[in-house]
Amino acid sequence: MNCGFKFVFIFIEKTKFAVWDSKTTKPNSGLIVNKRLYFSNIKFLGYFSLVGINLLNLKKNWQQKQIVYSDVLIMGKKKKLIRFKENKGFDKLFEPDALDLLKNEHEFKGKWLSDYFKRSGRLVLELGCGYGEYTVGQAKMFPDDNFIGIDIKGARLNLGVKEIENEKMLNACFIRTQVEMIPHVFEKEVDEIWLTFPDPRPDRARRRLTYPLFLDRYKKVLKENGNICLKTDSKELYDYTCELIDGLGYKTIEKTDNLYESPLLDKVPYIQTKYEKRFLAEGKKICFLRFSF
Repeated sequence: MNCGFKFVFIFIEKTKFAVWDSKTTKPNSGLIVNKRLYFSNIKFLGYFSLVGINLLNLKKNWQQKQIVYSDVLIMGKKKKLIRFKENKGFDKLFEPDALDLLKNEHEFKGKWLSDYFKRSGRLVLELGCGYGEYTVGQAKMFPDDNFIGIDIKGARLNLGVKEIENEKMLNACFIRTQVEMIPHVFEKEVDEIWLTFPDPRPDRARRRLTYPLFLDRYKKVLKENGNICLKTDSKELYDYTCELIDGLGYKTIEKTDNLYESPLLDKVPYIQTKYEKRFLAEGKKICFLRFSF
């Protein structure tokens, strides 16, 4: 078999399979080798390749319940590297080094409105913003306010940064850093924080973005009357946060465990991220909580 980047298309029906990788420790890493797929009750219909790269001869194996593909390379890794390179040239993306932030806090800390945006209006953060859909969407809906999306995954941020740069938006930017670092980037200047579909971390409560340690970080950057908005498909995370807020004596401003059947829907920006659309298609209910300290 000739090795190289390729796509393999296999048409099957009634397929049940398990996939793992013996040499890649991180899922979704983009580079997968010795990929093993175990099928049951399948019918192989055909295969084809792109760019003329030869594939394994699967004809003699299609009736077996175990089919092994070796040296399957996924283009995802290459795409990430391209996006990382593009990120270096964006004016609307900050990529501060974590160690540098610990030594010397961000140059715009405490003065994002006056020195960076150079305009008035609210300052709104989206933490764990992913592709930046909510940051970009709100920036378009509220042009008088200012929005910053924060995430550690640069390949995802690339898409949001491209959009605001291509459209020459003056009220939005992105920062590639860990959420834990925000007290080194902002200081009592943020009006609102959005947590849009964060990982519910069912087995690691300490990593939830509404865990008390994270709430303490938000206190350091929010204005006195600032608030936090949680939007999630996880009833477990929603209930956990509601109970935590009540137990700590914080103020619940508004909440619902079924946003799309609630009057609150009219008060929440109508922006649906990639993940929210998926959750709605799966029939999941969307929970919303707004609270303050």
